[in-house]
Amino acid sequence: MGRHLRLPLALLWLAGLAAEASGQALGLPKAVAYEASMRGGRVEGTVTDQAGVGLEGATLVALGGAVATARTDASGRFTLALSPGDYVLRAARDGYISTYRELVRVQADISLRRNITLTKAGPVAQAVLLAGIAGAERAPDPIDSDVPSERTEGDAAWRLRHLPRTVLRDVTPLDLALAEEPARLARRTSFVDWIVAGSARSASSFIMDTDFNGQVNFLTTGAMAGAGAVDRRPDLARGVAYVVVGAPVGSYGDWSVRGAAAAGDLASWTLLTEYRAKPRRAHAFRAGFAYSAQIDLVPDAPHAPTTGRRVGGLYVLDRWTMGPNVAIDYGGRIDRYDYLAQPALASGNLGFSVRLLPQVRMTWSAASRMVAPGAEQFLPPSTAGPWLPPERTFSMLRSRSALSPENVERYDVGFEADLGTGQVVSLRRFSESVRNQMVALFGLDAASEVGHYYIASPGDVVSDGWAVAVSGAMGSHISGRLEYIARRSDWTPLARLVSLSRVSPSSIRTGGHGHDLTASIDAALPRVATHVNIAVRLSDEFSAPSREGYAPIMAGRFKLEIQQQLPYHPVRGGELNIVVTLRTLLRDLDAAGSMYDELLTVRPPLRVTSGVQMRF
Repeated sequence: MGRHLRLPLALLWLAGLAAEASGQALGLPKAVAYEASMRGGRVEGTVTDQAGVGLEGATLVALGGAVATARTDASGRFTLALSPGDYVLRAARDGYISTYRELVRVQADISLRRNITLTKAGPVAQAVLLAGIAGAERAPDPIDSDVPSERTEGDAAWRLRHLPRTVLRDVTPLDLALAEEPARLARRTSFVDWIVAGSARSASSFIMDTDFNGQVNFLTTGAMAGAGAVDRRPDLARGVAYVVVGAPVGSYGDWSVRGAAAAGDLASWTLLTEYRAKPRRAHAFRAGFAYSAQIDLVPDAPHAPTTGRRVGGLYVLDRWTMGPNVAIDYGGRIDRYDYLAQPALASGNLGFSVRLLPQVRMTWSAASRMVAPGAEQFLPPSTAGPWLPPERTFSMLRSRSALSPENVERYDVGFEADLGTGQVVSLRRFSESVRNQMVALFGLDAASEVGHYYIASPGDVVSDGWAVAVSGAMGSHISGRLEYIARRSDWTPLARLVSLSRVSPSSIRTGGHGHDLTASIDAALPRVATHVNIAVRLSDEFSAPSREGYAPIMAGRFKLEIQQQLPYHPVRGGELNIVVTLRTLLRDLDAAGSMYDELLTVRPPLRVTSGVQMRF
């Protein structure tokens, strides 16, 4: 441990000196100017036709305390920078009917997103557009005798003069009723009615003043047994309801609540509430609480947990930006797994980055993690995407053994270089030590094809090596990451491995060299309104999928997710998507844990998830 701490202590001392110098160089005036520039908000989004194709040249007008106009680009995207306040947002384009009119509230440092659909006008409708806003080339109305033959007024003033006179009268009878004075209501109604009206007014104000966002997913998930399984029958599909609701907390951050539930012989659900501070703040911290459960509704089912399993966790993570040259990452989490022999687990991390040159940073990190069996199901995913409720059961390969976590200690030191073209190249050296490394075994019998798996441990492992990666934008709509890892590992096998040697001899290791290649691509195709995410891991240290294999093999695992937006908007500013996910990876590429957790997963099933997603 001492050899690992000498370098970090020296680097932390240098980081403190750099932070103090950068703080003196910044000075107060720059911070004040920076905060002043962030006082406004903005409205951004896309304007599309009925087929979902972006419309170029559509005009956006925001009318309120100030007036702002914008035009969409070739992809139909627009951005309106506005000072805080209430605005009426309108959109129009020549040849299209637009009845879109929405009252929006712009707050400081908040970005609102709106997706607007315009309908192509027919021969008659095109002559009398309903929008009240024409395109930039619309001629003046002939009945306006005070309008010159050529437009000499400003662009914004001309559009304002052609807005319908009722544009500011978008008030419903309920709004008028709730706007009455409480004393007047009290004279006309009873005290109970006055209380009800006041409560409705407060609820309406809360909903209108808060920029809620989120999604509702109705999914179906199932699995097919992996190669080499005893019986390749598919797992019966089951339905999952997944909901996300969030809102900004002023200009400081955002909070969100995620929940999911699934019914079946094993009822399961998840819940996560989280707060994230804005990345630009000096302390961009995250704090959250997660809870998930798996309850046995059919106690006599094979391999079902007799009393169910419950997991709760609390975490706090922070990125402290001490100046333009120094940033420190630290945090920890505490989890409780009621099915472990020792339920409480604690994990923590510490790291920092120092700018050495304008485009070069040095990074260092240390982490200690305790990873429980089944953690990939009971903890929220590290990447964006639905957090499905626990869907599998597991038990120890040796029935008399207790479920125990693996302990992972990891150290990294490296350099990152910004190429200035949207890509970042990184080189790092790492060392990882794992006690009680886990093996996940599928397909050993008819009960463990897809819905159940067995846990075993081949022993402890110490690995060290290096990695090189390139990440960033690969085009206007594509970003990704490619990483190559070379490592050397030394294993300390356990004394009693008879059971594991019979069913998966290739999971028992003695040492050697290994190589990994991982890639992830995130692509947004605006013309077809499609979003694609692909993750692939190739390695020469995957366990063989049969009892005859005594050595690791070259293999690959993947994850593919496709979101296709439909040309239908169930709510104003929302969108409806079809979601399809295929995966053989049991864990995400950047999931917390040992690098061998996925390599020692034998015969993972193909998990298929599909359904409908509504974003708002």
